[in-house]
Amino acid sequence: MSDKDVQMGDFELFVDNMAGLFFKGAFGVVGFVLGGLTSTGVSEKIQKDEEDLIRLEKLNDENEMKLDLLRKMQLERHRIYSSRNVYTVEGKDTSI
Repeated sequence: MSDKDVQMGDFELFVDNMAGLFFKGAFGVVGFVLGGLTSTGVSEKIQKDEEDLIRLEKLNDENEMKLDLLRKMQLERHRIYSSRNVYTVEGKDTSI
């Protein structure tokens, strides 16, 4: 066996060790995250936050509908007011 074979063997061993550490670390992190999310306190907090988010989205939708209605009412008032102030071609006011 030459020095090159020994060096190549060391490199392959190094790669194998690094790959093993990488996969152990990756699966360890995934397990930690899943374990943390499924624990009682964390999962209850996440569920409460999701419920609050859904409630806020409903309120936001209701407020947008109210805002649209107010805009329509304002446009209608403006249209009625504008129709009372009609000017003739000569510039005379013919409002009621």
